[in-house]
Amino acid sequence: SNTGINFSQGNLVVNTSSGFDIARSTFFLSSGKWYWEVTCDDTGSGFIGVSDQDDGLTNRGGSNATSCTIRSTNGDKRISGSNSSYGSAISDGDVMIFALDMDNGKFWAGKNGTFFNSGDPVAGSNEATSALTNPVSPSVSLYNNEDYTFNFGQRAFAYTPPTGYKTLCSANLPEPTIKLPNKH
Repeated sequence: SNTGINFSQGNLVVNTSSGFDIARSTFFLSSGKWYWEVTCDDTGSGFIGVSDQDDGLTNRGGSNATSCTIRSTNGDKRISGSNSSYGSAISDGDVMIFALDMDNGKFWAGKNGTFFNSGDPVAGSNEATSALTNPVSPSVSLYNNEDYTFNFGQRAFAYTPPTGYKTLCSANLPEPTIKLPNKH
């Protein structure tokens, strides 16, 4: 969504050269339970999480009440443009884990197989936010030479997804209203 981001490997690897630049996935989710991972190849001061369609595509994401991003320098969560304590710092090589329960508007983040704040997506407890009422999309706001690799289930995950959570791929999305849109 910004000109400063470079995409490679099927748009699953993102990097930037300078300043804050934000990108979102092509899927906006309004229901279901989803899991994905992000390998932090070269991390710095970026924000990773979910942004709704109304979240401005500038700066850091998490600019409104129905978006939530995690700052890599300290694990703080960002909602409505404000940061508050949630997790711990992300380092190069860490694998961030994310669980999204859009049936209940909840979002969890963690690293290296453990959700922050003793989060438990299966039990529905200790989430980063429970205010996701608009459709959201996985997002990243990169800053000065950061590199992240997204895994939505196109290859094996580093960690086991929570029970009941699906990979984020078109095969798991609901059936479209128009079954053959290329004919209508």
